[in-house]
Amino acid sequence: LFYRESSNQDMKLSPEQRKAMRVLKSNIHQWKNLLVTGMSETQIHADFIAFSLTPFEHLPHGDLWTWNQSNAKVTIPIEDGGQITLVKMNTRRKKSFKQKIEVLKREGKEYSEKIPSYKIWMFNVQCQTYCTEPLHFLWCEKGPEVAEENSNNRDHIQFPQINDLAFLKSFTDEQTARELGWAT
Repeated sequence: LFYRESSNQDMKLSPEQRKAMRVLKSNIHQWKNLLVTGMSETQIHADFIAFSLTPFEHLPHGDLWTWNQSNAKVTIPIEDGGQITLVKMNTRRKKSFKQKIEVLKREGKEYSEKIPSYKIWMFNVQCQTYCTEPLHFLWCEKGPEVAEENSNNRDHIQFPQINDLAFLKSFTDEQTARELGWAT
């Protein structure tokens, strides 16, 4: 591709930065299929990946939490004369967290929302091989699992009972209709 893991640049990357680079490398060929124009918090989950033609500047956040850059930006030169800049972001409480909690307590309210635990990687890819303008890549390494979100949503779905489907009786044979309790 455009970056060699055995290069001198690779020696300057931490193991988790090298892992993030491998995720970018394995997905850059399909960047057009992963292109997004905006995001909401519910979209971001573990292993979420997306490309954008504009920077991911306005990531979703909560009333009492925001994003924190957890290490310095790292810029890596690549083969076609371009470069890749990557940065890791985590969630943290907002500075006003304690004050807002105190206000809620005085009002007799309790704050029950947990501050989500995320680790995301954001990349700025300047590589003429793939796109004439800079590409932006986001990978959520740590976040809520998709299965958790689906199981929470399933609690609110009303599934039909077998008797609710009795109108389909005319499309079955007599034996099946009897087995399903639709025969009179």
